[in-house]
Amino acid sequence: MHHSISSLLRLATPPLAIAGLLAIGLPLQPVSARVDNGYQTCAAALRDSGIADAQIAAACSAALRPAELATCVSEIGEQTSIAASDALSGCRRVRRPVELSTCVVSINPQEGTVATDVLDHCRRSLLPVRFSECVVGLVAEIDFNTNRAMRSCIASTDPDQDGLPAAPDGSVPTNETTPPEPITPQVSPPPLPAPLPGSPTQP
Repeated sequence: MHHSISSLLRLATPPLAIAGLLAIGLPLQPVSARVDNGYQTCAAALRDSGIADAQIAAACSAALRPAELATCVSEIGEQTSIAASDALSGCRRVRRPVELSTCVVSINPQEGTVATDVLDHCRRSLLPVRFSECVVGLVAEIDFNTNRAMRSCIASTDPDQDGLPAAPDGSVPTNETTPPEPITPQVSPPPLPAPLPGSPTQP
């Protein structure tokens, strides 16, 4: 029995030794290389979209979440008629680029839409996904075209409106109110000073 175990160990030793030598000789892959590189993802996606190298370098290096920027540009470019350069310009100007692309792609199939107008409204909205749901919902249920629905829905998220409801079509919205008339307090005249002792009194 002892002889059999020794024979097995001798047979197993050379392969194990070779494997150990190979493991020592092969460089370990750094952890950073195994993790997805967002900047590389961004550069590759923008290059596939036809963006120039200089624009790719500027956009990806400045992005807080470069992979999300790439997703935004790719989705808009693949599912709408918007040029990749215009999509990149819009995606770079928002804090949530993936929500922007979701907004644009959701509204774009509506009849009579102008893709660049959709991109502009989605970019201006503080809550682009909510904005797109508002537009699609109104167009589906009432007699509003897409442009009119976008004007109505943007009023709830446009910081210039300060939460005021949208003005009716054809009117000019204003945030001004008529100030109240100033109130002038009624002041009584001060009492006359008492006469000094020995001074003649007036009749």
